[in-house]
Amino acid sequence: MSAVRLLVIIGAVLAALLVATPAALACAVCFGDKNHPMTQGAASGVLFMVVFTYALLVFGFGGAVTFWMIRARRLQRRDNPPGTP
Repeated sequence: MSAVRLLVIIGAVLAALLVATPAALACAVCFGDKNHPMTQGAASGVLFMVVFTYALLVFGFGGAVTFWMIRARRLQRRDNPPGTP
């Protein structure tokens, strides 16, 4: 493939991208209409992902710590029964 043909192909692709750009900006999310259902859905999705991530971190870490505490107590009781001095 010659360099000229490659430049023509790259130029055609760039021209097509420049022509198609206004279509990508036509949605309600890009224009910022806060009352549009698509914008509200996107905001709700982001909120759900943030809450889910933090809940998973908090409850996962809390569950692991709780498990370790219970396990430590059980091991301590097994190694030192209550009737032994």
